[in-house]
Amino acid sequence: MCKFFRYLESKYFAVFEVLDESGYWKSDDDAEFTQWMNSYIQDSKILDEEIAALDEDESLDKEQRRERFYKLMKEFGGKYRNRG
Repeated sequence: MCKFFRYLESKYFAVFEVLDESGYWKSDDDAEFTQWMNSYIQDSKILDEEIAALDEDESLDKEQRRERFYKLMKEFGGKYRNRG
């Protein structure tokens, strides 16, 4: 996909901006991208497990669950946002 976008950029656009959290667009480094994807996949699995545990925790009221869910999402998003 990046090769296609690079082609479009060079042939048709004076300005072409890509928002890429992985950083692959700038680095064009396959090994770095693979490492990023593996980390992202692992962290996504952990996030899914945390959310499932949160849903099953009957000791929390609705507001506590909402706050903890928001915190989990903010931490996850913060780790992967604005890198690229």
